[in-house]
Amino acid sequence: MSYILIISISLYISIFGYLLLNYDRKTKEKKDKSELNLISVLIPFRNEAKRINTILNSIKNHRTDKNIIIEYIFIDDHSSDDSVEIISKTLGNFDNFKILKLSDTWGKKAALEEGIKIAKGEIIIHTDADIEFSESWIYTHWEAHKDKTLKLLCGGVSSFGESSLFSRMQIIELNSLLTSSYICLKAGKPTMCNGANLSYKADIKQVVIDSFKEIKSASGDDIFLLFKIKKIFEAKSIDFLTDEKSVVSTPVHEKLSELFRQRLRWIKKSSEYKSIFVLLFSFSVLMGNLALFLSWIYLFMSNFSLWSIALALLIFILKFSVDYMLWQKSKTKFNLRYKKIKIADLIVLEFLYPIFTICLAFYSIFA
Repeated sequence: MSYILIISISLYISIFGYLLLNYDRKTKEKKDKSELNLISVLIPFRNEAKRINTILNSIKNHRTDKNIIIEYIFIDDHSSDDSVEIISKTLGNFDNFKILKLSDTWGKKAALEEGIKIAKGEIIIHTDADIEFSESWIYTHWEAHKDKTLKLLCGGVSSFGESSLFSRMQIIELNSLLTSSYICLKAGKPTMCNGANLSYKADIKQVVIDSFKEIKSASGDDIFLLFKIKKIFEAKSIDFLTDEKSVVSTPVHEKLSELFRQRLRWIKKSSEYKSIFVLLFSFSVLMGNLALFLSWIYLFMSNFSLWSIALALLIFILKFSVDYMLWQKSKTKFNLRYKKIKIADLIVLEFLYPIFTICLAFYSIFA
């Protein structure tokens, strides 16, 4: 048992240690610039009447600039609620939005594909219908895409709502994923991106559509697009926004069952991953959590022997140190501010998250 625990935590420390060493790698100066003036923002939705006002308010509050033109394209994926009516009423005085309704196709990928086909922008941004963004969010994408060599741009996604311990733990987890996405890309190993905040140049529209058709899973349009761009144009054609105004926020899940189902979807699409590094990265996360969980079992099996206590404490300190660095770096790199999240929340999460992760893994295998 001791050897299994040591090997598991060593894999976790090795992978994340390697990535953290690349955290501050400087991006090469980009001199070859272009001027792109029309931007299309694609927003697929289905039955978002209760939450869509958040993004509508962000659209109304987004600053305007004579240098660029923005078009918002809402794609309705067969909504049965008042989503369409709310959009039309709220943005009725705007002339830069349109609503497209799916007829013969279903799902987010189909919605995005239809939006891409009619998008007129030289830059195309994907986002979700329940997010909140800053008054300069679109401009951060616009500025970055002046680099002619850039094909795909990933942006950060965080969460808002710190009222409960459950919500704070979701924020901590999502921000750790945000930092992991960034450092993997800077290490030349793009691994994750989020479909709620990504953009690309219009000249690769067909590549984007083709990437949707190559995957069987209902979700994963963002991750598989990342892999497709890396394969065709190499990792140097992908970048990550770090401006604090480039981060969008999504509401936390109110129920554990909702969070569990979302994470289960993430796990299921991993069966289509072909990158060895991505699989190793995912496996190391599982092993790190498994090592911590098994160290507690080992404590009871050995009747709390001195060795088992020392080993469990060592594993906890090592894993907590890595996770704490990821959390801190997400706050400093992206200038994220949270008033209610304390170190005690991170410690509690360190005990609960291994149980959550292992339950997810077993459920995805046997259910």
